[in-house]
Amino acid sequence: MKKAFCILLFLFTYYLAAMYRYSSLMVLCGMEFLIFLLSLILPRLFLRGLYVSFPKKTQFVQAGRPFSCMVRAKYTGRFLTGRFTVGLDAGYMGDAEEAVLEMPGECGCGETDFPFCMRLSECGLLRIRIKGVQVYDSFSLFSVHKVMKEEMLAVVYPFEYVLQIEMLSGRTDGSVCAEECMMDCRENAFDEIVQIREYRDGDSVRHIHWNMSARTDKLWYREYGAQTGQAVYLMLEPEGFYDAETEKASAFYTLLYALIQGLLRQASQVCLYWFDAHLMRWEMRRIHDGAQCREAFFCLYQLRAREAALMEQDKTLIETFPAGAQIFRLDMNLSWFLNQTVIYQFSGRNLEQEILNKVFLV
Repeated sequence: MKKAFCILLFLFTYYLAAMYRYSSLMVLCGMEFLIFLLSLILPRLFLRGLYVSFPKKTQFVQAGRPFSCMVRAKYTGRFLTGRFTVGLDAGYMGDAEEAVLEMPGECGCGETDFPFCMRLSECGLLRIRIKGVQVYDSFSLFSVHKVMKEEMLAVVYPFEYVLQIEMLSGRTDGSVCAEECMMDCRENAFDEIVQIREYRDGDSVRHIHWNMSARTDKLWYREYGAQTGQAVYLMLEPEGFYDAETEKASAFYTLLYALIQGLLRQASQVCLYWFDAHLMRWEMRRIHDGAQCREAFFCLYQLRAREAALMEQDKTLIETFPAGAQIFRLDMNLSWFLNQTVIYQFSGRNLEQEILNKVFLV
């Protein structure tokens, strides 16, 4: 519409200048033609020196919280500032749906960062890609498009819920009962420090590393050899893992994170098992704290992001567990098992309330 109006204005001015031969009208007509020509050329010249990218290729964010990433525009040309629009698409890896977004920007010579904000409610690997840049002149009469291939990865972790679990069975790894383990701790508590980790709710205050905590303004906990013998086993059922929708997978990740954190309140480590359909074998990660838990989740995200051709195969875990070990299992339907017994069937709609309000006696 603007372009048509400018063309009509130029033709009208040219007609008056030719009809009445006024010098002022002729100068005005020449200026209009010059502006029209510059509006056509300048976006192309500006686009040559413009490059748009992500300064950070990977960012970590928690689900449910605002996420802000930076888009950097770098202009190395000699001309004045220009306006442009960056075309983006965002989608979870492993999901066919992608959201198409546009972000306006304006920059001069050098580098300029533009914040791009969104709220992520689902867990997983979110890939944000720059499809291209549309550059406009000052009057938005003409535009030029340039295809760009830049992308970044947002690793969206679940919100840090903790499932309230009380161990009543007396055994965690099936080989040492709770009373024996406590007696062993009293006898050998100060023999050997296995690791120093961040303090967790429920840890004994007697074993806090006060000197290190004072230096770092963070509570650190000394874990002794007698404590590391306590472990629980958690298996993830492979059925439906690769073809689950993003919303269903996000609920599964949220429950899994809360379950691991709840089990870590009762034992020193969680041995997490999952089936890798690409390597055709079971993988295991030992989790002692939140950092190792996030590393395991990143592995699961990457595994699900790759398309797997699941064939009929034996997914039975061939692993030697201690005699009488308690093996927890979790499937994509949010069913939580102890060995072959269902402990609880969680609901996808009321998952947060069930995690926060229920106490499970195992």
